[in-house]
Amino acid sequence: MSDVRVGNERLRAVLAQTGWSGERFARAVNALGPGYGLSLAYDRTSVAHWLSGARPRGRVPELMAEALGRRLGRTVTVVEIGLRSVADRTGLDRPATAPASATAPASATALAELLGADRCAAHRGALDALVFRSRDATAVRWPEPLPSAPGAGSGLWRPGTAEAAALEQASEFFAAGLETFGGGLARTALAGYVRAAGRWLREAAGAVRSRLFRAAARTVFVLAGMHADAGAHGLAQRYYRAGMSMAVEARDRHSYALLARALSAQALLLGHRRAALRVAHAAVEAGAGRELRLDAYLLTQQAVAHAGLGEQRAAREALHRAEEAMDHRPPAGLDPFTHYSQAALCYQSAQVLHSLHQEAAAVEQLQLSLGLRGSGERRARALIHGDLACWQLGLGNVEEGRRHAGELLSELPGLASARTRQAALAVGHALSPYQRDPAVAALRSQVRATLRDAPTG
Repeated sequence: MSDVRVGNERLRAVLAQTGWSGERFARAVNALGPGYGLSLAYDRTSVAHWLSGARPRGRVPELMAEALGRRLGRTVTVVEIGLRSVADRTGLDRPATAPASATAPASATALAELLGADRCAAHRGALDALVFRSRDATAVRWPEPLPSAPGAGSGLWRPGTAEAAALEQASEFFAAGLETFGGGLARTALAGYVRAAGRWLREAAGAVRSRLFRAAARTVFVLAGMHADAGAHGLAQRYYRAGMSMAVEARDRHSYALLARALSAQALLLGHRRAALRVAHAAVEAGAGRELRLDAYLLTQQAVAHAGLGEQRAAREALHRAEEAMDHRPPAGLDPFTHYSQAALCYQSAQVLHSLHQEAAAVEQLQLSLGLRGSGERRARALIHGDLACWQLGLGNVEEGRRHAGELLSELPGLASARTRQAALAVGHALSPYQRDPAVAALRSQVRATLRDAPTG
């Protein structure tokens, strides 16, 4: 007797609320794919199969729910549309459990649960497939007044300055590695390091407690950035929010602002423009005006978020304030959590100008940024070459576009970064209108070959 597929009436009901045709729904799901390194080609026939009970694989159910939620302006869960989430296998979407002990900080407990799922090799594919959730594209609330610090654990041993220094040095080391080698290869190592430090957070007390939680928040900031660079956006989002909670525990507005700013940038990259602006505002509110060296970093993201919504005046005002902050900032070293370079400001200025359709000025700012980058900033250099290639080709400057495409390809070997791979894919698409030129055709073949051989992590 043959199996009879049961239709998905839950999906049918939610789709009916959107007023979309099957073709329009398929296009909306396809549009979310590139942010996760997926090239999707669903059509109305695919939707008909889903409605008849077919279950798409991988992270596609989450993309379906996200697309429907954006259309309806509310959260749509995978369960609501009659499908099973990849997160079900990890336990990360279960209702929050009680702390492991009455004295354990809530943020440390939440981080321990996240790291517990992250350590399991059987969960790795499911964790990487987690999708950025629009309902969580918000800053963790900074409570006023702050609650009193919980007591330490019941053990006789207490962490001290040596443990805090170890976390601080690890965060700086891995932050540098992210810029040179990408986030794909070393993220598991850093997750293991943070996991090993879990006991320190549970047992922290006295004067070292705030320093330890601050160091943990910044280490989680780097870990989240590595996951995001590897294309594991849902996992990165969870770490960013966990890190913000750690910063609250540390009473550290600087680290809180860094994490909020990063979450805003991630949201904007994935097309959550309104959410990105809200979180950028939260970052500025938390950090701007408290330390001048932080102001420019926060305000440039606010400017880019405004520009992403076409809010030209607000974008220019925020960018102008960032430039003023750079002019008056005190000297800073190369600490990745306090240093903001002129090269980075030029890059963000270029993104603002590009969003406002001022392409020639945007290209000029990118070229300035590229000239200021050190040889160790391979990931940034690759992204800049990718943008320059696409933007120059868009302006019809084929020779310049080809040159920057070639430079991008030269940076990719040994760089385990989903984001730079996506930049190379975008360059390949930008070259396609000129593929009758033999040199362009050869370059497109080189792009495909390089992507095939590049590490993924």
